[in-house]
Amino acid sequence: MDDVLAVTAAQHKLLASPLRLRILHAVAEVDGTAAEVADRLGETRGNVHYHLQKLLTGGLVTVARTQVEAGHVERCYRAVATRFRRVASAEDRAWSRHLETWVHRTPEELEALMHTLELLLTRWEQIPSQHPAAAQTLSISIQIAGTVDDPLIEGGGGGEL
Repeated sequence: MDDVLAVTAAQHKLLASPLRLRILHAVAEVDGTAAEVADRLGETRGNVHYHLQKLLTGGLVTVARTQVEAGHVERCYRAVATRFRRVASAEDRAWSRHLETWVHRTPEELEALMHTLELLLTRWEQIPSQHPAAAQTLSISIQIAGTVDDPLIEGGGGGEL
């Protein structure tokens, strides 16, 4: 199970539960009934059954097989995936923005850049929206990472700019 599953916003919400993630990992390689999963995780059977049903309805687990145990049919569950990426809805795309650039800097210059970005974010955190009814909470994430192929150095493998 090495594939990354593209999930909808509704499925993404299901994954916000730490117990549901533990359940997914518990049935990633070895399928199990709600009772077996509860025993593996040290959780109550009713709680695990409830979350398995949510995951099943959401398409994040499947019924791998059924078995008859003590005169009743039990379903054995299997995770569809344990790694996910969120598929942006049209509304998400309307609010989403992405910026990317490459710069060639020293570690000291990187620290100065980080300080500038922290000040900018702090400033924007403190400014109230002028139209709160139309506003949406936004997640702003800044990632700075070294590149394997440096596009700013000739022969760096990055191609033409």
